[in-house]
Amino acid sequence: MGLYILPGRLKRQIEEIADILCGDVKFNADELKPEDSLYVHRNMIKELLKDNPSITERDEALEIIRKRINETCVHILENTAVFKKDEVGTLAFRKFLNTLAIK
Repeated sequence: MGLYILPGRLKRQIEEIADILCGDVKFNADELKPEDSLYVHRNMIKELLKDNPSITERDEALEIIRKRINETCVHILENTAVFKKDEVGTLAFRKFLNTLAIK
């Protein structure tokens, strides 16, 4: 259970990252400063470039970026969930549902 609301600036940042993955814009993580819009994504960008060195299609780059963001959001929600996806969490969730008379 959870909702992940992404900031509006992420749409623009995804486009900028796609430019980097497609080779249209040079990227050097060491040159980024904390005030740069892609600074917070520098490690992800390095990993994406390493894992996908030959992307040329923009749609493919956008899909890869969105997939990575979705995976990150899922991991965050899993780690912050009240009911974890394990035996203890499942039992606690069932107990909670029983208090609501939901089966």
